[in-house]
Order: sequence, then C-alpha cells, then structure tokens
Amino acid sequence: MNALKDIKKQAEVIVNDLAVREINRIEGNSIAFETYLTANPDFIIYSDWSGDKQIGKTVRKYNSETSGSIDLYEYFMTQRKNWKDTFTVDFKGANMMKLNRALAKHISDDMTASDIKVNIAGDGAEVRANVDDKYFRTFATVCGGYIQCLHYRYRSSLK
Repeated sequence: MNALKDIKKQAEVIVNDLAVREINRIEGNSIAFETYLTANPDFIIYSDWSGDKQIGKTVRKYNSETSGSIDLYEYFMTQRKNWKDTFTVDFKGANMMKLNRALAKHISDDMTASDIKVNIAGDGAEVRANVDDKYFRTFATVCGGYIQCLHYRYRSSLK
C-alpha cells in the first residue's frame, strides 16, 4: 500500500535537482547581463530602496537627447535580497504539482510499489518502480530555457 506516496517521496529528488539547475541558469544570466552593462557605459544601474533597505536594482539607459533616462529593464531577481529562498519554495511547489499529476495518472495509494529507482542524467530524469506486479515508468524531459524557466515534461506508463 501507499505506492503513490512512496514514489512521490523518492521522486522529489528530481525536482530538487531541477531547482538547482534553474538557479544556476538564472545566476549565469545575471553575470552575463552585468558583464554587458559594464561594457556599455550608456547603461546606468540605480539602486531601488524601500525606507533604509535596498530592495533591488533597476537598469536605465541614459538618453542624451532628452537629458534624462528611459526605463530599460527591471534588473534580474538575483539582485533581490533572499531571492533564492522564495524562488526555490515556489519553483519546487509548482514542479512537484506537475510530478504528482503525472504519477497520479497511473498510480494510487491503494497500490503497492517496490524497487523504486530514480535516475537523473543529462537533460532528463526517470522514475521506475514495480507497482502491483506491473512496470511503472515516468520519464521527465527538461524544457524551457532562455526566456521560459526550466521545467520537466512527463510521459508516464504502467504496463
């Protein structure tokens, strides 16, 4: 009994791994953006303050014709204080919901699971198990990227 719960618990590791990948991707983009700004002096980084606390940064491009500045880009969330904590909780929650939905298509808690294995490799992950003497498999493929956040697409089967 408790097949769904047992497999969910084991499979949570793939969502944790995906969260780490997405945080690394965001941090890489932030470094690349800062490098770009450094090489282009027309861009000015302003600190955004709330009371006496810096809450983030805004990037503006200086416009010499109007002697002012134009809003260009809301600086990456990496400039926000404690962004990783909030992002990780939200990201894991959303992706666990998708994983749970994929698992629940074929499995319920009144089934029994054994030999649960989770494999993470390259741009994918899979969960395999023996569920009531049938072979269960869900294969997750990483999707998303530059504009869209990373997430998994799941294909599941119980044969």
